[in-house]
Amino acid sequence: MINKVRSTSPETIEQLSTAAAGVLGSVRSLLEAAAEAARQARVDAESRTTGEQDPERPARSRVDRIDVSEDPEPWD
Repeated sequence: MINKVRSTSPETIEQLSTAAAGVLGSVRSLLEAAAEAARQARVDAESRTTGEQDPERPARSRVDRIDVSEDPEPWD
């Protein structure tokens, strides 16, 4: 194997190292995204279990009201 590496052209080694760096960068991005998702899930779970809300911030509704009428008057 050492003989193969020694006989490989420098251009090939450069291409392989560039490809390896790209793969490692992608893996790093995936791990960072997974860590951020896990952190956000933990924060969400903690906020649900404590039940404490910021008094200045209203509770988030599970239903989004979307007006699809063409009338300028809102529905009552």
